[in-house]
Amino acid sequence: MATLDVGRYRKRAPLFEAVQFERTPDGGSNADAIVDWINQDSSHPAYKILEGSAAVAIIIQNPGHTFYETPQLRAEVGDWIVRHYRGKYSVYESSEFRSGYVRMKDHL
Repeated sequence: MATLDVGRYRKRAPLFEAVQFERTPDGGSNADAIVDWINQDSSHPAYKILEGSAAVAIIIQNPGHTFYETPQLRAEVGDWIVRHYRGKYSVYESSEFRSGYVRMKDHL
């Protein structure tokens, strides 16, 4: 099973948790670990989509969405999944994430 490198990230004042959905050297991915991480918060259930035996996407349900939010989010391999300080989730492409977020030291 893949190890999951969940780190704390900062964008201005609040802290966020984020993880990148990525392939592992054995051809798998860290999808199972990410789905488990998201499903710790039962208000945003998540599941993976398989193509053959490989996970190609992660779907995050957004049950309390507002008119301006989508009812579900889709993360593709390479995308970053962010858990905001109020429990909401966002998905960013890698370049968008890296341009706005800075990794914090884990000992904070």
